[in-house]
This record gives sequence, C-alpha cells and structure tokens, in this order.
Amino acid sequence: MRGDEAPLSVVMVGQPQLKNNLAIFKKDKTDCPTTVLTMEGIQDCIPIYLDWLLQACAKPNIKQGDIMTPDAIALLTEQLATPLQVEHTLTLALEAGYRLNKNPITKEILHTVLTNRYGETTTTTR
Repeated sequence: MRGDEAPLSVVMVGQPQLKNNLAIFKKDKTDCPTTVLTMEGIQDCIPIYLDWLLQACAKPNIKQGDIMTPDAIALLTEQLATPLQVEHTLTLALEAGYRLNKNPITKEILHTVLTNRYGETTTTTR
C-alpha cells in the first residue's frame, strides 16, 4: 500500500517452490516490492528426522534396516529437503515395496519412486 499510513506487509510461508510462484506473481501481477527470505529449516537434520520418523511409525521390535536399506536411507536424505517431501516420498516407497512384495525398501525402489514423482533424481533445493 502506498500513502501516509504504515505499509501493509504480507508474510507467506511455504515449500521451496513458493519462491518461484512469488517471482512469477511479482512479475505478472504487481509492481510492489517482494522480498524472499530463505529459511533453511531442517535440511541438515533430515537424517535425524528420518530416523525419528521410522522409529515413531514402526513397531518396537522393528529395526530401521528392516524397513529400508542403508543405501535407500542415504539416497532419501541426499535428495529431499523438507519434512513434507520426506514423508510423501517415504509413503510412496513403502507403497511400492508393498505392491512389489519387497522388504526392506531398496535404493532401486526408492530411485524409481523419486524418478516417477519428481521427474529426475536430483530434487533437493539445497
């Protein structure tokens, strides 16, 4: 807003793609200034988050290696940057493993899920 009053500020928080959407909006719809602040969040803590998630969702006697191979866990933590991406991709990988009757989830299954979901295997926004 322009004028003598204090300016109106709008704060939007979202996934990394929101930055791209705001850039398009700024260019096409408004001449008002837009500032994008990148918050790194848990990007460096994805392995810890994934470990917690697998433990929290599994029965007490199930080990992490019974759910996913170490190579699959490494690929998941390298390729994804947000909790939403991790949870969604993990769900898709577990569903794929169930359909294929494969246990634990391997790097190959996860690679297929990442390729089908994101169109490429380098999906991180880091």
